[in-house]
Order: sequence, then C-alpha cells, then structure tokens
Amino acid sequence: MGTQDPENATIDASKVTAVPLAKIYLHNCFLGGGFGRRGNQDDVRQAAAIAKQLGGRPVKVIWSREETTRHGYYRPMRVSRFRAALGTDGMPAAWTTRVVGMDEHYPGDEQVLRGLHKLPYFAPNQQFDYHLRKTHVPTGPWTSVGRSQNEFFLETFVDELAHVAGKDPYHYRRALLEANAEFPFAKGWIQVLDEVAEKSGWGEKLPAGTGRGIAIGDSRRLSRTEITICSVVATVSVSKKGEVRVERFDLVMDTGPFLVNPLAAERQVEMQVAMGLAAVLRQEITIEKGRVVQANFDTYPLLRPSEIPEIKVHFIRATDDPIAGMGEEAIGWVAPAVCNAIFAATGKRVRSLPLKDHDLSWT
Repeated sequence: MGTQDPENATIDASKVTAVPLAKIYLHNCFLGGGFGRRGNQDDVRQAAAIAKQLGGRPVKVIWSREETTRHGYYRPMRVSRFRAALGTDGMPAAWTTRVVGMDEHYPGDEQVLRGLHKLPYFAPNQQFDYHLRKTHVPTGPWTSVGRSQNEFFLETFVDELAHVAGKDPYHYRRALLEANAEFPFAKGWIQVLDEVAEKSGWGEKLPAGTGRGIAIGDSRRLSRTEITICSVVATVSVSKKGEVRVERFDLVMDTGPFLVNPLAAERQVEMQVAMGLAAVLRQEITIEKGRVVQANFDTYPLLRPSEIPEIKVHFIRATDDPIAGMGEEAIGWVAPAVCNAIFAATGKRVRSLPLKDHDLSWT
C-alpha cells in the first residue's frame, strides 16, 4: 500500500490486529502523490481489521472514487478578518488580524499561524489572534497545509492596502519590506520580488480585461528555520461576461545554496501551480444534511490540459539558509496572485474561493 507515514501505519495495524509491532512489515508502494491525504491511516486500519476477521487470508481493499471523496479528511475551513489604519504616507500605522479555523490533524499553533507569525510587512502596531473551532467534519492536511489559506488572506489584503494608498502593488510590498528591520528574510524577499517583476514584464501596458497580480511568501514554520522564498505573478484575462482565463504564471523560487535536481524541482513547481489553480477556479467540498455532496470528478473537477497556462519557473539564490523543500512551496501563492490579477483586470475583489461562485463580469 502507499502511505506517507509508514511508522504510524504499522503502529495502527498492530493496535487493530493485536499483532506485536515487531511482526508487522509494511511494503510501501510509491504510487502517485500523497498531498497530505496519505498521512492519515484510516485505510490501513480498515484493511487490518478486515484481514484480522479473515484469519490470515490475503486481503485487497480498494476505495472507489466516491468513497475516497465522501469519506476522507478535508482541508480545514478557515475565515479571517484583516484591518489596517494607514498613515498619510499610505503605510500601515496599525494592523489587526483575526483568524478562525478548524484543524484537528495539527492541534495547536503550527498550522493556523503559518505565514502570519513574524509578519513580513512593516506595521509599528500589530495585533493578532486566532481561534480554533471543532466541527463534525474530519480534517487533514492539504498540500502546503495552513499556509495556503493564510497567504491568500495576507497577500490579497496587502494588495487592497496598495490600492487604497494609491501605490503599485509590487512597489508597495517592496517598501513595506524595506521598512521592516525586524524581519530577518527581508533582503531575500526583496531580491525574489524584484526578479519576478522583471521576468513577468511587470508594469507593461495590458489590453482591457487583462491584469497582472503579484504575491510572495516563504515556507517558514514556527519550529524550523529553513525557508524557500517564492514569488508569483499571474497574468489573467477576464471576458466581459466574467469568464476567467489564466494566461501565464511567472514564478521565482529561492533555492538557497543548493538546487540538487533543477528539472525535478521545475516539475514540482508546475504541478503545484496546476493543483492550486484547480482549487482557485472551481474545486470545493460542500456539506448538506451531514454528508459531502461531491462524489467524483464530475462534481469535483480537475484542471484540464487545455486550461493549464504557460508556466515560467526561475530559480535563484537569495538566501544562504540550510537546504529546504520544493514540494509545496509555490501552491499557496497561486490563489492571491490570480485574485489580485482579477482585480487589476476588472476592479472586482475576490475574498473567498472558488471563483465559480463569483460574478466577475465587467463593462
């Protein structure tokens, strides 16, 4: 079988079957991706329980697509409220953040805070609070975990501040980073930000209904120091009827002093863009009468090959931190880059996902 957590899989199998741990061997099958879902052991426990009842006969358990969709562990729901007071120079004088979410798989601070602790953007007065709430819906990891939601909140909010201040979103972020002497990675962030602005042609005139959006972040955790910085520019066109087409992504990734396999790293990033874009455009899980509505790819559609935009990935060395990951370091910035581009194209803000739930028509 395939699992992201062989150690706990064998422990759970031992508990279910009452077979000593030393007598259990897991043959891990490296097939497909895990994306966090294969870190849960419910399928292991089910197979072990069935095998125990059959007295040692070989057992093969297959979940249908419908069972996988309706009996899984789901990306935690999360909602936030950001507020800021701007000075006469357009810079934040005060900043408050409140996040409310559910996260049973990672109890405590680790995921709900990712991307929001040690705020990279300067504000002399800051307040941050978060609240965890439990529901009947089982939750689990979704690639990049808590950071993907928090970065959507943060990077779209900063874009709104830039608009209110009458500043260019790229230059506004740069100014906020330059002003934040307490953020240890500001220099690397600025380098990555400058690079993606240049590679994407930021500032060039675009046709009506087409816009560019920018977002930046890194993979910091509360418990670890190594980081991978990523900046994304999305070029998006929106028809007057509100039909969204993402034309291009430009990404600049800081790899630190090591880039072991450039081709594999590029493929990792491209996959993240495709997965993140599908979630932005139309993927969602809804609950009715205590049951998941979606069942298969007709109700939870993947991105079609014809919908995948041009993706340009650039690697640079902006920091000298220890070697870090590349497996989920870009997916979190797809959503804010796309939504910021939609605003640039239409003047309409997107504050919730997916996009299919919004009227993006314009005149």
